Amino acid sequence: MNQSFYFVWQKIRFVVLALALVVMGDRALAVTILPTATFSLEVTPSSGSWQLFGTASQGDNFGLTSFGVSLLNVDFPVTLETPFIQYFDGSFFDVGMNFLPSTNNPIGVSQDTTTPMPLVFGFGQTAGTLTAPVAPLGSRNVNYDAKLLLASGTYNNGQGNPLPAFDSGASANVFLDMSGTPVVGGTAVVTNTSVVPEPTTFAMLGLGVGIVVVVGAIRRRP
Repeated sequence: MNQSFYFVWQKIRFVVLALALVVMGDRALAVTILPTATFSLEVTPSSGSWQLFGTASQGDNFGLTSFGVSLLNVDFPVTLETPFIQYFDGSFFDVGMNFLPSTNNPIGVSQDTTTPMPLVFGFGQTAGTLTAPVAPLGSRNVNYDAKLLLASGTYNNGQGNPLPAFDSGASANVFLDMSGTPVVGGTAVVTNTSVVPEPTTFAMLGLGVGIVVVVGAIRRRP
């Protein structure tokens, strides 16, 4: 093999290798970019209560099908708040998120994707209402918001006690399509915690604004 041919061959190999890396990189990128589930923990110290909400990213999935979250510094058991409706119409139907519920860590529940059951798409993405063709046997929060209320509870809000917080290992699954037997897949997870201000805080803020306005008005008088 002469030297010029050798250099040409090396350039060809380099180009082929570079193309292979680009293709592999695109595939790796496609695998690692997942739908995102966001869990929001809202704590109200004045009442010693908390609420857990969940949302699913838009455009890359068709809503939450299940979740599992562990919380610290809360009272157990907690109250599940996910929407569901039960009815009998020739067969028993349990529609919504009421399958395999857990009110202790990890807190969670799922839609029943294992049996022929009507599924609800869009949980955590759009608001909606669950309905039944006959009188329901049971239900919970059939009117729900896009920011989906998942669970609620209490904690010891005594002075010096820690606020509720997320433990590690939060997880969620979403629908990846809307077929008759939809594919369920995992998500990336984001968690955030916020503290709801005391009602008196808003009252004082309003009072402060009122004082500023009055004083300003007085100063403008000739």
